[in-house]
Amino acid sequence: MKEGRIFLIRHGKTEWNGERYLGWEDVPLSETGKKQADEIDLALQNERIDIIYSSPLTRAVETISSFAQKRGIPVYTAEDLRELHYGRWQGLCKSKHKLNVIQQYRVSRLPQGESLFDVYLRAVCFRGRLESDLGAGKNVAVVGHFWSNRMLEGVIRRVPFKSILDQPAYRPKNGSLLQMKYRVEADGELCISSASFVVQGF
Repeated sequence: MKEGRIFLIRHGKTEWNGERYLGWEDVPLSETGKKQADEIDLALQNERIDIIYSSPLTRAVETISSFAQKRGIPVYTAEDLRELHYGRWQGLCKSKHKLNVIQQYRVSRLPQGESLFDVYLRAVCFRGRLESDLGAGKNVAVVGHFWSNRMLEGVIRRVPFKSILDQPAYRPKNGSLLQMKYRVEADGELCISSASFVVQGF
């Protein structure tokens, strides 16, 4: 049996968070977001981190880069950790362009974008990429976004897609850090023994 921890991090705030649909738009951290990154850095300073994965978007990489550089740990970017692609809605103001993604686009795709099920499938693929790390008992940090993290957390816990959307136990705020303690049994089964926020975010 192998044991370890997964640290699931949502990137810090940007100037667009709460106001616009970000999706794949590559917006850097705001000053508030940089302070949130510092808080995550502080929360992880006494932790053993063996490997770091991040969405390739700047706001995600910036959130973990200071910690990674101090430790000399490379950051592996993974396309599967990108946020939901909002298609035509990317960059638009939420107040002027109302959108209910869960009701309208859980399976159907946003025009020129993705569905939530697409993000779920990406999370399933990334979960497969983690198998060797978890099987070796590594402590893994993963930096992503609201929807990519929400799907990945559910996939790791084997929560059905519908339940991830309709009965969410995890709604990550900007700058949040969720610690998941896991064990891998002799037969390869992954079990999550506990999950708790180390940093709540906002």
